[in-house]
Amino acid sequence: MNSLGRVGMGLLVVSSALAFVGCGDDDDEAPVGAAGAPGQGQGGAPTGSGGGGAGESSGPIASGEAQCRVLGELCHAADSGEGAAQECHELGHVADGDACALGFAGCVETCVDESAGEEPLCAALGELCHAVDDEDGPLHDCHELGHVNDSAVCAAEFDHCAEICLAAREELEQGAGGSGAGGNHGHVEGGAAHAEAGAAHGGAG
Repeated sequence: MNSLGRVGMGLLVVSSALAFVGCGDDDDEAPVGAAGAPGQGQGGAPTGSGGGGAGESSGPIASGEAQCRVLGELCHAADSGEGAAQECHELGHVADGDACALGFAGCVETCVDESAGEEPLCAALGELCHAVDDEDGPLHDCHELGHVNDSAVCAAEFDHCAEICLAAREELEQGAGGSGAGGNHGHVEGGAAHAEAGAAHGGAG
């Protein structure tokens, strides 16, 4: 009986030990699940970051394509065959939107008289739309917009104004019969004439 009692006690001790180990395994699983939850929470963080990224483009931005077309037009008259104006003229015709956007401010200052210190997009519209100002229509509005010198406003309307003023300049040139004369390539001359008109506009305003 004593031997049987000892065997029974031994089995009871082994069973208790196994039960303890089993409980220990269950406890170890809990931190894995708990650690998983913060991992999922962190997965949502990039979404918030992405929302911040979207905010970076919330303001109006003029397209690089439109800036290229405007540079090609405005820098034509200033192109003497060499130097910065010639490089800006060629930049406009290369039609690399990123490159045009990067060089736009410097090229406007180079190609548009008395534009130093002005908002480049505005100065460009003022020059581009001057020759085709229709006095009381959308072309006039775009010309006047150029003299407002508000970067956000000019950026918001730049693509639209560039499109209609470039089309009007082309039509004006074709109407004058000079689309192929003198190697002008359909460009309306501006520069100094608009600088004088701009000064007069400033005085009238």
